[in-house]
Amino acid sequence: MICNFDRPAHGKYTVGDLVLAPLIESGCELTVVDVGARNGMSELPASYARHAAYIGFEPNREEHQKLVEHRTDAARAGIKAPRFHTETYHPTALWSSTGTRDLYLTEVTGACTMMGPPIAEVAQPVQIRTGETLKALPSGILGTEPVECETLDALIPADTTVDYLKVDVEGGEIEVFNGAERLLQRQGALFIKSEFFQLRLYRDQPLFGHQQALLDEAGYRLIDFDMQHPRYVRGETKIPAGADRSMFLAGDAFFAIDPDLNDMSAQARQRLAAISLLFGFNSFAVGLLREAELLQPAEIDAVETALCYVPPLIRAKRAWAELPYAAARTMSRLGLKPY
Repeated sequence: MICNFDRPAHGKYTVGDLVLAPLIESGCELTVVDVGARNGMSELPASYARHAAYIGFEPNREEHQKLVEHRTDAARAGIKAPRFHTETYHPTALWSSTGTRDLYLTEVTGACTMMGPPIAEVAQPVQIRTGETLKALPSGILGTEPVECETLDALIPADTTVDYLKVDVEGGEIEVFNGAERLLQRQGALFIKSEFFQLRLYRDQPLFGHQQALLDEAGYRLIDFDMQHPRYVRGETKIPAGADRSMFLAGDAFFAIDPDLNDMSAQARQRLAAISLLFGFNSFAVGLLREAELLQPAEIDAVETALCYVPPLIRAKRAWAELPYAAARTMSRLGLKPY
């Protein structure tokens, strides 16, 4: 991901300074909602976070306490989270309805789920591939604890716009969205990142297609995937990673309000542009800035110029990734077989 939010753009101002200026001047407070907030929010820069209200939901009592005390596992590992303008942590699970449900506590804290125990016949053969190492899927249940469930619609005021909604709840994402029907129907969340599974590990577990259908119906456009999650093989094997196509377990999907099919205010377009920049959707963001018309054309031009910067490491990675294809084309022109 290329984030040029803090790149110099115009005089002493950065890209972020210019993009956020009309929002700050209007008294707008940005809002970030983190559903499944166990490790806090470290993916946003401090230059954005200091203008935003952060609302985190974490039903695991121990993990919630770590959040409140700023001693999460991520923090202990040296991952620094930015300080937000305000921070609120709820020891609450978000679901499609209110009430009490069981939270299943697992061997790996990040895999705690409201979806119940995994289907043994599916989980048992799964081997997670990390490089050349295979590890059994950690699916053991240590116990359960009752947790209070609320809906996002009940907790987010009807006049609040959520700039960034992150949902990572180990299979229960669509339940969160079903509990946010009013928020989504009014396009009250501008930009959404949601984890999904493509292996049905739990009974009655929705897959990615269910999420996309629900969000598409509410006016959201799928704009990309993050496929950095480990892949898996079914059963142990001696076939190395380089000779195998491992299977797709899970990923993250990015959604944004579709600016072509929805009537968005100038401020909403500016806010969507700002959060889009943080995840590298730069050309998308510049188009929104031009449509919003809250900056001078020269300022938008300066932002676009700054966003053209490609870090040397990214250039090197792309050149390295292209090298085999370039070599194959050269060999083909010489009449040689590239294998």
